[in-house]
This record gives sequence, C-alpha cells and structure tokens, in this order.
Amino acid sequence: MPDFVTTTYLILMFIALYFFFFYIFLIIRNKHKIFSYPEPERNYPVTVLIAGYNEEKTIADTVKHVFDSDYQAIKEVIIINDGSTDNTKNIVKKLIKTYPKLKLINNKKNIGKSESLNRGIAVAKGQLIAVIDADSYPEKESIRKLVGFFNDPKVGAATSAVFIRNKQTFLAKIQQIEYIVLAWTRKLLDFIDAVYVTNGPLSMYRKSGLKKVGGFDPNTVTEDIDVTWNLMKHGYKTKMCLSAFVTTTAPSKFKQWWRQRERWGIGGIQAIFKYKKTFMKKGMLGFFVIP
Repeated sequence: MPDFVTTTYLILMFIALYFFFFYIFLIIRNKHKIFSYPEPERNYPVTVLIAGYNEEKTIADTVKHVFDSDYQAIKEVIIINDGSTDNTKNIVKKLIKTYPKLKLINNKKNIGKSESLNRGIAVAKGQLIAVIDADSYPEKESIRKLVGFFNDPKVGAATSAVFIRNKQTFLAKIQQIEYIVLAWTRKLLDFIDAVYVTNGPLSMYRKSGLKKVGGFDPNTVTEDIDVTWNLMKHGYKTKMCLSAFVTTTAPSKFKQWWRQRERWGIGGIQAIFKYKKTFMKKGMLGFFVIP
C-alpha cells in the first residue's frame, strides 16, 4: 500500500510540474501576443443568439450590452425564449420596440438550451453566430475582437475571457480567481490550437461549421464543451481572445455552485466517452486535449 501511495503521488507531482513548466514556456514564447487579436478583414455579418429560461431579471440588461457593441455588422439578435413561466417573453416583446434588429423565437414548452440554439441557427442570417447566455454581459469591444479570428477559414470558433459580475460573496470572489486562471490557461492553449471549450457567456462560431457538425447536441449536459470538441474533430481550429471581456452571474450559494460543477464534470466525462475514438487521432483533440 505505501508503494502505491508513493507512486501515485510521484505521478501526480510529475503531471503538475510538467504543466507548470509547459505553461511557463508558452508564456515566455508568446508574451507579446497574449492580449493581441486580429482585426476583421471585412464586416462579417453576425447573428447573436440568446437562449434563456425564466430570465426576466437579466434579459433586458444583456440585450442592452449586445446593442451597445461597437461592431457595426450585427445583423440581428435572436432571443429564444425556452418556455419561460415568468415575464421573459413580455419583456422581450417590449424590447423589440426599442431595438428593430431584435427578434423573438418563443418555444411553447421547455426544450433545453441546445435545441433552442439549433432553432436559432436554422433561421440565422449571419455568417458568424455569437452565442451569449441570458445572464451575461459582453463589453463594448468584445464581439468585434472575436470577429477577426475568422479571417482564417480554418477557425470554427472563438471564445472570450469571463469574469464574475456579482462579487459580493466570498464564494463568488473565490470563483473570480478561478475564472482568471481559466482565461489565462485557455489563452495559452490557443497558441497550440488546443482551446478545449468555448464558454457559454460569449463565444462566436462559423455558421457553416455549426451546420457541418450538426449544431449543438441536446444529449449532452455541457453543450459548449461538446460543440468545441466536435468542431476540432472536423478539422476546425478553436481560438481564445483574452481581450474580449464578458461578465456573468456566478452561483452565490454553495448548493448552486456544486450543481454547476457537477454538471461540468458529467459533461466532461460524456465528451470523453463520445469522442474516445479520436484518442491519438484527429490532431490536437486526440493527441493533447483528450489525453
């Protein structure tokens, strides 16, 4: 038994040190490019999709942040109201009078985020599709900063740096530190084409890529992880912009936090089993992300 414990400890220590020095190497090698992003070569038309369920407290502020964007080629913003039982639908209908580019898809019953987003994709007119959570708030420049990555036809998705909006509680403050670390590590993985998740608060996708992979899978609990791996499986690159900021509402109670992390963990396990045949195949997905 002591030999097993010692061996396990040494293996874990080796992995930790390996990744520590691996990330240090990436920082040193790419220190001048960490906050950079490509400028769009043209005004790619963008459709923004916001899927939500019972979002009456946040939806108006989210919509305002989207329309405050400095990117001029936002073609439309589509809200998919997923069978909400609160006042979400009526709030959106009032917002449509203020924002002519705002549209509403109203699901009569709750069908889930993935299916709701797929309904939006089916009618989207933009060449690029930005997906934003209904309780998230992109900064003015964030959408524009993501668009330029799609100058490269091999890029299928680009994601943002997420920060906590409600930082009043101790739990939220701890999560803020975690989110900062996640943002940095994902940016470093960008330099080796290994960004493994495009987050829900703000990510952008090539519409043709989403259609090629069949959209978002309703049979997984973490649609953002799944669609990222699916795009990588089909040969697309995934990118991350550390300068594209978005704030989101984090769980403020331990029970909510636990459920969120439980969902993330289950979703990760689902993804590993779903894409296990790509192990040691299919570029960075099989040779780095899954291992």
